[in-house]
Amino acid sequence: MYCWQEVDDSDEATRLLFASNALHGIGAAIACLRLLNTMQAHRLLGPLQLIIADILRDLGLFFIFLVLFMLSFSAALTKVYEYEDIPQVSSFQQSMQTLFWVLFGLVELDTFASSHPDETISHTTEALGKFLLGTYLVLVSILLINLLIAMMTTTCEEER
Repeated sequence: MYCWQEVDDSDEATRLLFASNALHGIGAAIACLRLLNTMQAHRLLGPLQLIIADILRDLGLFFIFLVLFMLSFSAALTKVYEYEDIPQVSSFQQSMQTLFWVLFGLVELDTFASSHPDETISHTTEALGKFLLGTYLVLVSILLINLLIAMMTTTCEEER
């Protein structure tokens, strides 16, 4: 058992305290979600709990489709920018992170500017990269969001 004492950041006590705080936070969130079980007995809130469970299932399917789109476009962007020195698309993992954050508008379009010495290759790479990014954003933001809305609407109509 550890007690509070002055420790530096590399000390084992600090790491254990961090781990216990993280687990405590997760446990608190789960405990609050368990309060949903009390809704089962209420005549109005009980059916809503069933709808929430079905909507969470729909969200799971939506995220499967989203991950498939992210995987395919990440592979394409990584290959297009293979010979470029752009950290956001330098590896498959970086491309996945970039495509996730671009959904929230946290990645600038200038990030995909090519710096290849050959001007033809530079323009082609940049145009293709921006085209792929635009196609990804249109497909995800319009097609998949409409799919999610349709799935949730169907779920709510089936439950009522």
